[in-house]
Amino acid sequence: MIAGQITTSAALYFESEDGQSILPLWLERARALFAQYDLSPIFFTASGGDFLLDDCYVLAQAGGAISKWGEVFAARGGDLANALHNGDLELLGLDSPRAGADNRGDWRAKLSVASTPGKIYVGVDEDLIPDPSALLRRAYDMAKGLFNVRYGIAYKLPLAQNPDCYASGFVTSSVSEVFEMIRHRDQWGNRKKNPVELWGDELNGRRRHLAGLFRGAYPASILSESHIQTAALLPCEIGNLSELDASLWLWELSDRDLPAAEEFLKARAALFNQAGTT
Repeated sequence: MIAGQITTSAALYFESEDGQSILPLWLERARALFAQYDLSPIFFTASGGDFLLDDCYVLAQAGGAISKWGEVFAARGGDLANALHNGDLELLGLDSPRAGADNRGDWRAKLSVASTPGKIYVGVDEDLIPDPSALLRRAYDMAKGLFNVRYGIAYKLPLAQNPDCYASGFVTSSVSEVFEMIRHRDQWGNRKKNPVELWGDELNGRRRHLAGLFRGAYPASILSESHIQTAALLPCEIGNLSELDASLWLWELSDRDLPAAEEFLKARAALFNQAGTT
């Protein structure tokens, strides 16, 4: 992994219907991003049908298996297409490693969609798409007509800090930390959770971000009418607020705007963590 590699990320959150499956069009739109920047190979993980969550395959037709990192990755692009056509999949992740990567986690681009809890993530190297707002718009265009997006954020983080996990509210742990958790299970269960963990609880629990509450202030956000009303954003005096689509808004903030926007949201009790976790 390149030291200090910065990733531009966009995360969308949508209202998921029971049994909602991923449609082939999302894969088509996602592949267009990889093709635009000539990124290959593309690995995928899928859940549903014949696929298991921890499986990893190459997005190529049969006969296109590749050897990498001491493993052989089977080509199951055709099987994936069939599963999508049949409506079998509820989770699909795609990623492409950088040249010289020694593991799958050293990627240049990563895209994923999960029907539960209703999340889309798009992350790319900063040199490919430096503008968070542009990436958020691209992510929304990929989701439009397929998922009922109600909230979205865009941000930049070092790849080493797992920006995809940040979107999901998932905190990675080292081996030593895992052993520490096991040894002190009771204390760990009663610990004060950090902001990323609290977001994970919200995403998998009350999901108030779909009903007008904010995770925070970001360089770019997609907001519903409920968000606009919760924070009384009209008229907007911080950053730029523009209509993105029917009942959806794009709020863009400069680095200078971000602290003021965060205080603005706090003053209006518009942050999800101000509403408690129960």
